[in-house]
Order: sequence, then structure tokens, then C-alpha cells
Amino acid sequence: MFIKNKILFWFLFPSIFIATVTTVFCYLHTSKVVRKNIFDQLEIAVFELQNNIEIFLSGKQGRTADFSSDGFIKNCTEEIARKDNMREYYTNVLNNHLVTSKKPLDSDILEVFVTDLNGKVISSTDAGQVGRDVSGETYFSETLKRGSYISDIHSHPDYKQNAYFDVSSVLFIKGGQVSIGIIVNRYNGDCLSRVIHRGIKGKSWQVTQPDGWGETGEMYIVNNNKVMITESRFADDALYNQVVDTEGVRATFDNRSGMAAIYLDYKDVPVLGVSKYFEVMDWVIVASKHVSEAFASIIYLRNFVIIIGATSIIVIVLVAVFVSTRVTNSITKTSEVTRNISKRDVEKPVMDYRSLDDLKKLGELINSELHKHRQASSYDIRSIKSDDLLLFKIKRSSEEWTIIFDAIPDIITIHDKNYKIVRANKAFYDVFNIDEKQLYGKKCSEIFRCSDTALHKCSLVKCAGSLKPEYDEYDDPITGETILLLIYPLLNEESVFQGAIRQQKNITEKKKVDEKMKRSEMFSENLIETAHDAIVCIDEDGSVRVWNHSAEKIFGYSKSEIMGKSITIIIPEKYKKKHEEGLQRFLQTGQARMIGRSIEVFGKTKEGVEVPIELSLSFQNTGNNRYNFTGIIRDRTFEVNAKQQLSEKSNKLEEYSQALEQKVESRTLALREANKKLQESDQRKTEFLSLASHELRTPLAAVLGFATVINSRLRDFIFPNVRTDDSKVAKSISKVQSDLDIIILEGRRLTDLINDLLDIEKIESGETEWKTEHISIADIIKRAIALTSGSFVEYGVKLISDVEDDLPEIVGDKNRLEQVVINLISNAMKFTQNGFVTCRARKINHDIVISVIDTGGGIPEVDHEKIFDRFKQSGTSTKGKQKGTGLGLPICKEIVKHYGGRIWVESEPGKGSTFSFTLPL
Repeated sequence: MFIKNKILFWFLFPSIFIATVTTVFCYLHTSKVVRKNIFDQLEIAVFELQNNIEIFLSGKQGRTADFSSDGFIKNCTEEIARKDNMREYYTNVLNNHLVTSKKPLDSDILEVFVTDLNGKVISSTDAGQVGRDVSGETYFSETLKRGSYISDIHSHPDYKQNAYFDVSSVLFIKGGQVSIGIIVNRYNGDCLSRVIHRGIKGKSWQVTQPDGWGETGEMYIVNNNKVMITESRFADDALYNQVVDTEGVRATFDNRSGMAAIYLDYKDVPVLGVSKYFEVMDWVIVASKHVSEAFASIIYLRNFVIIIGATSIIVIVLVAVFVSTRVTNSITKTSEVTRNISKRDVEKPVMDYRSLDDLKKLGELINSELHKHRQASSYDIRSIKSDDLLLFKIKRSSEEWTIIFDAIPDIITIHDKNYKIVRANKAFYDVFNIDEKQLYGKKCSEIFRCSDTALHKCSLVKCAGSLKPEYDEYDDPITGETILLLIYPLLNEESVFQGAIRQQKNITEKKKVDEKMKRSEMFSENLIETAHDAIVCIDEDGSVRVWNHSAEKIFGYSKSEIMGKSITIIIPEKYKKKHEEGLQRFLQTGQARMIGRSIEVFGKTKEGVEVPIELSLSFQNTGNNRYNFTGIIRDRTFEVNAKQQLSEKSNKLEEYSQALEQKVESRTLALREANKKLQESDQRKTEFLSLASHELRTPLAAVLGFATVINSRLRDFIFPNVRTDDSKVAKSISKVQSDLDIIILEGRRLTDLINDLLDIEKIESGETEWKTEHISIADIIKRAIALTSGSFVEYGVKLISDVEDDLPEIVGDKNRLEQVVINLISNAMKFTQNGFVTCRARKINHDIVISVIDTGGGIPEVDHEKIFDRFKQSGTSTKGKQKGTGLGLPICKEIVKHYGGRIWVESEPGKGSTFSFTLPL
């Protein structure tokens, strides 16, 4: 027994050790490959998402830049910045423009607003936000520094969506030289989740991932406060609430690059995670998958390998026991014969050692010696029957073969040349539960059946015809298992078919593992093929192993043309030496200068044209110190051409600008000189008019006074006492009366002109004294109507008063405001005959609006602006000529302007006129 134990030990130990080491190595290698594939999938997904977000944000920034170039917005902003009496008007106009023309262009916009350079909101799609101070907001200060800015996502209770981000741009005028404010587009923060999840939602409104992510894969974005700013696949309330302080996020913020590793995610679940730093927004993009799901196939493979290994060890143990038993039995027999020989007993034969060479030689030697001893001892051994010995040997071999045959785990049957079953192993009987007597003589189609459908496909017949092994694979329709069928021919010495061995293996689990690996490879290939950027992978020899569709578009080589070729085919000559040196340096030392960062270089197309590209390199260790290198390539042709065109246009624009500046400077000098002369001329004119007005006023008052007295005395005392019988005398009296009336009328008109001149000069020079008192609008209109009522009958006009009840009082100079209303009523009567003049007062928003409406001949549109200038008049009065000094409306304009209001006219020829002015409350 001692030697048997030694044989067992030295037979089992190497076998079990080799099997264990092989199993562990296969498991570890497969785990590494699967892990690498999953990390590659996640990394590609992160790169694609980063590109999609960049395109998304560029679109939002482009939309804001488009708004900032709107001439209407810039003009209104410039007018509002003047802070004159038209400020509120332009604010309302700009609010309406933003609401109707800008906000509907993008459904993601929550609000569009404009601020001045002090940070005060001057216009918004939300009227309630006008006047708000945003000078302390980050986006305001950053936009003034950079020209444009995209803010991080914020949450705010004012918005139902509870999250937003701002995209802003500076408003420039005068060719981009002068800034007048900034325009801000406030976007719904939830739109970012749509970029990640492509708008896919389940029935419960829980976000799902695209196909290929399994049950636990997800992508999300974390801001610089480590807060999740996109929807989570697994937590309803994670958006803007979930803090993601994981190892991957921390490491990415620290190294400003990225990380791929296994760590605990925000749910404290182990995941395979890939994170990448998004520098534009200071975000981290994360893609992850639970370790349990990612390694499910590996765990299954591990269990499968353990089972197979355990089964193999059991078989090895059985074989070892069998062999050691045979050897020790033979040795025991040999020991007995040796002892018999020592006792001179040579009658007992030695066992047959045909299967053990060394013992066979020993047995032959002992038998030879026994034969000699028998002859010497006159024993006759010829009496031993040779047939009995042959039967003994056959029986012994049969038993050994049966043990091995039954130990095979696959179902095996042996068939004769007529395809009938002559024998089956133990595995067959365990599965089919058939008695051996019932089996003998049956064909396989009678045994291997499920319901009424024969599964045998005549592989035995094929084998008999080809005399070669046949293989077949089919699916069991009852159990759904996949079966591998192997047929081996049995031939005699003349190579004539005598029968076949049929072996049946269940490969269902192996097929499942193969299918999962195939789907995983297809998913990786689809991600690579559909990537927006070119993805190229090479081995250590520089041969191309991966080449996607985007690479075909950039370089012109199809996959069939370049696969297996050297990567130098797309590298310009000036880079080839550096490429080869860098590759060799990395393979020898592990040091890389270009790996892990993006560089701008040139590539060479199939036509030999060099194209500008942006290249990001990474490497993968495939085991045994072998490496693959992956390059992600972005075509920069459009960007470079655009920069070049922009540079050329910028140079031309600079030339035009310099030429224009010279012309402007020259014309500015000329205009300054002309303006100086005009100012001097205007000053001399003003001084002359003021002097002339004062100098004319005194003598004119005397002339007018004497003419009035003379006219009165002539009418009262002289003309009544003069005889009028003489026609000449009567005619002279009439002529004198008429001339005196003209002198008085024109004198009064000239006095009014001088008074108006002095009045408007005082207002414009700021010398006018303005009274401050509480005034009722209704009283002003009532008094103005009373003062002009004497002219109603003269012009045949009916005056209508239409004043809104309970108008609030205003603070101002009562006499000056009455002057404005009287002037407008007087003008209306002069140009209206047998018609109506309506004086109306209304409160509109924060203004009192007073209008004088007539039914006269109207004013051409070309005269609407100029009638408010000095000495400018339009049309003729109902008496057939222009009346007045041409200063009434300019005086009205100055008075209204003093109180922060505005005055305007609405009129069409033949449809009357409406003169209106506003008084702010």
C-alpha cells in the first residue's frame, strides 16, 4: 500500500496543479479582457456624450449671439440708455419684440432679458423682472470680461422647472467698438438631460438608457459642487439634489483629465466607472455599470470552469486509482512469485503485463526463469491450455475498457455498419432511462426522439459515405438545449466501414457565453462605427486594427483598403520619424509625450492631401506586455478654413477701418469747424433776436397804444361829427378805419411774435421760472376752453370736452400747461371750419395723455416732424392763409419736454388731426 500511495501522490499532484493553474489563468485573462472591453465601451460613450454637449452648448451660444446682433434690440437698448422721456416707450416696444420674435425661436428658453452696463434689467420677456439689479451675478461680470458666457446650472424657486442656466453676450454698437449692455437667454436646465438620454422615458417617467447599457448602466453629469445636474436612472429626486462625491469624480476634478476604475458610486454600489473632465463648464461626465452585471458573464464562466475543473480532477483521480491499483497488484503478484521461487514453487504462473511495459519485461524474465526451473524439475507446463489464457486476457481488457468508457460524461453510442446500436455508455442510460436489453439492435432514430420529431440528421450515413468524422449541431425543440453531434467511423484493416461511434455533447452554456461575447463585441463595434469622430486603433507594429466610418470620410481609405496596413500611410512625411521614435520609446521605456492629451497635427488623405486634425491618443495593455494604441481624430478642416477666412476678412476690415477712420477724422474736423461756425452764427442770431425783440418791444408798444387811442377817439368823437354826404369823405373815413384796424391787428401779431421769441429763448436757456403746485387736469382743460370760447363762433366750431373721471393730480406750473392746451385748441380751430374739436384726457399706464382732436383738413405725413420746429407751418387756415407765428408748437414741445413727457401728431390729409402729449405721474 505504501508504493500505491506514492504512485497516487506523484500522479495526482502534477495533474491537479496544472489543471488548477490553467483554470485560474484562463479566468484571470478572460476577466481582464471583459473588463477592458467594458471600460472601452464606457469611454467611447463618454467621448460621444461630450461631443453632443459641446454641440448643444454651441447651439445655445450661437442663438444668443444671433440675438445680440439684432439691430432692433441694439437700437432700442441705445434709446433706453439715453434715459429721456421715451425710455418707457422703448422698454415696452423691446419687451414685446423679445416675447413675440425671440423667445418662440427656442422652446428651451425660459426668459430673455437685456441689462444696461450697470447691471439693471431694462427689458425682459417677464415684465416683472424689469428694474431688477443683476450686477452682482457671475454671468454679468464674466460677460463684460469675455464678451460671452455660459453659466453653470442653478436652481431657483421663481421657475417651475426649478433649474436653469444662462447664456449671455455683450451688445455692441458702432461696429463692435462700444458696448451698451448685455443680452441673456435663460434656458431650462432639464434640456441637458435630453441630450444625454435622447428624450427616452418610461411609463413611470423614470429615465432609461439606450440599448446596450443593461439593467445598471447609466450616464450623468456632475457640476463643480459635485451635485448631479442631469436625471438619474435610479433615483427620482437625484436631479440637483444628489451629491456625487465618489472616487472617480474627486480624481477627475483633481487631475483635470479623467479616470477609469472600479469604485463605489453615489449609491455605495461597486461600479466600473469612466469619468472625463469637461473643461468648458468645469463639469465631470460619468458613465458607469454595476460590477455585478458587468462581470456576470465572468462569474458564470468561473462557475463553469470550476465545475469542469472539478470533474476533470475526479476523472484524473479515478484514472490514477485505476492505474495505481493495476501497478501495485502486478507488483504484489510479482512479489508472491518471487517468494514462491525462493521456496522453489514454480507451478504458479505470473500475471500478464501486456499494458505495463516495465512489468511486462519483468514478467517475461520471471516466466523464462520459471520455464527453466520447470524443465530442470521435469515439470510439464504444456498442459496449460492456450485458449483459457487468451480468454482471461480478453476478459481483463474488456473490464478495463468498460471502466473508461462509462467514465466519459458525454452520451456515447456504438453502431454497427447497419447503424444499429450495439453498445452505450453509462451517461446514455442515465439520461434516457432505457434498459440495455431494450436498446440492443435499435437505430438511433428510434432512441433520439422528442415527441414525434426525429432529431437525427443522418450524420451516420454521411460518415459511412465519407469515411471521415462528421460534425453537426442542432437545438433540442423540447429542452431548448444546443447539442453538438460527433460521428467517428470504425474501419477494418482494408478501410471498410464496420460501424461508427456517436458522441453527443451539450454545449448550451458555451453557446450562451459565446453569444454574450458576440453581442458585446457588436455593441463595441456599433459604438465605434457610429462615433462622430474618427477612431483608429493600431498594434505595436503600427498595423491598423480598427478603422471606423468617420475615419473613412476624413482620410478616404475604406476599411478593406487599410486594415492590416501600416498607420504611416496616413502620416505626412514630416511626422513619420517622430511617430516611429515615439512608438519605440514607449515600447522600451513606457514613457509617452503625446498620450493622454489632445494635439493639433496634420494627416494625409488617400489623395495625398494634408488635412488639419485634432488627435487624442490612449493605450491599452493587452497582456504579456503587449499594447494597442487608440487615436480619436477630429477633422479641423472647417475650423481652420473658417479661421483663415476670418483672419483675411479681419485684415480687410482693419484696412477698411483705418481708411474709414482717416475719412471720419477728416470729415470730423470739417464738421467741427462747420459746427463751430454754425454755433457762432446761431449765437449771433440768438443775441440779435433777443436784442431786437427787446428793442422793438418798447416802441411797438407805444405805436400800438397810440394807434388804439387814435382809433378810439376817431370813432367816438371825430367821425360822428363829420358830414358823410360827400362820397369822397365817406370813402376816406372808411379807408382810415380799415387802415387803423390793420395797424392794430398787425401790431398785436408782431407783439405776439416778440413775446413768443422771448418766451422760447427763456425756456431753452433755462432762465424760465417754473412754479410748483398741485394741478387738476380737468381744471386746466376747463380753463383753456373758457379762454378760447370766444373764437368758437368765429370759426363755426363745436368744442367737446372728454375728460376721464377721477384723474390724479399732477405737480407743475399751471400757467405753462394751460398755455400748451390753449395753443393746441387754437391751432385746431384755425384749421377746422364748421366741424368739431375734442379735448380728451386719459390715464394710460403711468402717464396722463391729453389729446386735441379736430375734423379739419389734416397734415401730410412729411410735415409731422417739422411742424414742431421753429417757424415751420403746414397748410392754410380756414381763412385762406397761414396764421400764427410758427412758434406755438415749438413752445409746447419745450414745456412738455421739461416735465419728461413727449408730444406728437397723428394725421392724414382730409381726415383731421390728433395732437397728443404725455405728462408722467
